[in-house]
Amino acid sequence: KSIEKSNQEYEEKTKSIEKSNQEYEEKIKLMEKSNLEVDKLKAEKTQMEEKLKMVQKEMQMIQAQEYQHKFSYNPQEEEERIKRLIEDKDINYFEYSNFNKIENIDEGGFGIVNKAKTNDKKQVVLKCFIERKNSKIEDDDVKKFVKELKLLRTISSHDNINSFLGITIDLAGNYIMILEYANGGNLRDYLKENFDLLLWENKIQMALDIIYGLKYLHSKGIIHKDLHSKNILVNNDRLLIADFRLTKKLTVATSNSTENRIGIIEYVDPQFYKNINYERGKKSDIYSLGVLLWEITSGQPPFHNFSKDVIERDILRYHISHLNLREKPIEGTPSKYKQLYQNCWNDDPRKRPDINQVYDEILNQSSQFNTDDTNTQHEDSLVVSNSSNKYNLNLQPGHSNLCIEIKLLKEEAN
Repeated sequence: KSIEKSNQEYEEKTKSIEKSNQEYEEKIKLMEKSNLEVDKLKAEKTQMEEKLKMVQKEMQMIQAQEYQHKFSYNPQEEEERIKRLIEDKDINYFEYSNFNKIENIDEGGFGIVNKAKTNDKKQVVLKCFIERKNSKIEDDDVKKFVKELKLLRTISSHDNINSFLGITIDLAGNYIMILEYANGGNLRDYLKENFDLLLWENKIQMALDIIYGLKYLHSKGIIHKDLHSKNILVNNDRLLIADFRLTKKLTVATSNSTENRIGIIEYVDPQFYKNINYERGKKSDIYSLGVLLWEITSGQPPFHNFSKDVIERDILRYHISHLNLREKPIEGTPSKYKQLYQNCWNDDPRKRPDINQVYDEILNQSSQFNTDDTNTQHEDSLVVSNSSNKYNLNLQPGHSNLCIEIKLLKEEAN
């Protein structure tokens, strides 16, 4: 019995040792496997470190190139590059030395504006649209604005669009647009100075000029997005639409002014203030046009009694966009004209007429002008007498004869 018990204990110890050996062998296998994984991870880490070194080297090269672009570019080479890019785009390039008597007339959020004289004594406007800031402009960016300038050149042929004459580069390397100079200033100032001398025929003609120009822009697929009386210029005998968003898109200078970036509150489509993501389209221009048509009858900017205080401006914005606040019609306004601008500034863009409908209506009013509503007598064409001279001024799009009429009326008043 003692021997049997000893054998049994031996067998149990043997089994225990064999089990321990088996567990040890399994642990050894796991450790070997782990070592292989560690070696693999070490190899992958080495590869990643090598890739990181390559990326860092590439970044250093890119930074070095950017540094050269910013601080080592040659202005003469840059100018020649621009000339080559525009030579086949029908865009005129002028040497900056061609301009003299340069005088600042405005400095807003979208560039510095100067007036100047050419060597042949012509008055022009120089507007900075790309400020150099000691950096080179990439070819892709140059090609983009050359394309925009080409479009600007094309639409400038219209009688009621402020003409784009070409570009130049000033001594600081800034890109300058050369624009037609308007000797009568902007419409807002013009109305302030001459409103008491304007007859209804004049007002209808002014409206027709603006509508005619906007009709052309819309026919080219261009949306102004910033139509107001400071962007309507008076030059000789016609009104010109100026400073539309195409030129502002070219301008890389930014502004802290919300109104410079968005537009003047009184003229902006109310839908935009209801939804900041609202895409302003042609019907937004029609809204602005409606406000302008009212302004022509008033001689004053819309809601001019509101202060420029930020809080009051916000209140005005809310009342226009959410409470449908609009200016009241001016006494004596022909009913058809009043109905036209009220349709234009309808809160619902779908209920606003398109520019062709507005044009047809205002053209009808200009050719069949009837002032029964105003209790005055007018003919289809305006006759202005001055001493022994008599002028028959027919109303036609783009040729308003305003300057002649105002001059003669002023002479009569004196």
